[in-house]
Amino acid sequence: FGESVQLLTQIVLTAIGLIRLDWVVALLAIVRVAISFSLIGLVNILNLPNKITRQNLGLLGQFHLDTLISLVPIRSHVAEASTTQQHNHLLGRWLKGRWTEHRIEIVIEWVITINSFLLVALIMWVYSLRTTTSNYWLLVLYWSISLDVLGTQLMNIIFLARRERSKVERFMQLVDDANQSAPSATTSTVPIDWQSQGV
Repeated sequence: FGESVQLLTQIVLTAIGLIRLDWVVALLAIVRVAISFSLIGLVNILNLPNKITRQNLGLLGQFHLDTLISLVPIRSHVAEASTTQQHNHLLGRWLKGRWTEHRIEIVIEWVITINSFLLVALIMWVYSLRTTTSNYWLLVLYWSISLDVLGTQLMNIIFLARRERSKVERFMQLVDDANQSAPSATTSTVPIDWQSQGV
């Protein structure tokens, strides 16, 4: 959260600096940042694939544990083939979810990158047409590229926050399931004879 606030502050201050130099260039830069943020908003699409991927990963881990516990019965009943088939099915579901998630992330990053380069070129072209001196040409170029870098860093933080949120949601779901299935504590104070009743 602190890094996000810092990046947003830097973006706002950079935009103010561009406004002081040329309001048309600043308007283009603000439009560029707005387009990048709207594309970052598409990250919400990734919530469902990421959640499904984590669920499949949990099922795969549970399958590995169950297989290790049941290794002797599996070998006794010659069930290696069916166990391998079930494992491949779970692994395929997990790989498909990961591939979908990464593909969406790569597409969004490429669209943002191409959009940023094109708009930086447009900003520099407009600034060269509107100004008679080139005193601040490098400053405008630096600030335009800085907006792109800051936007990319903010996008990476959003991706990281999304991943961590899905982990927390999965953990809280497991905690809630454990609390619901936990037996209620007995309030009886009658001593139990373990020798006669067993543990």
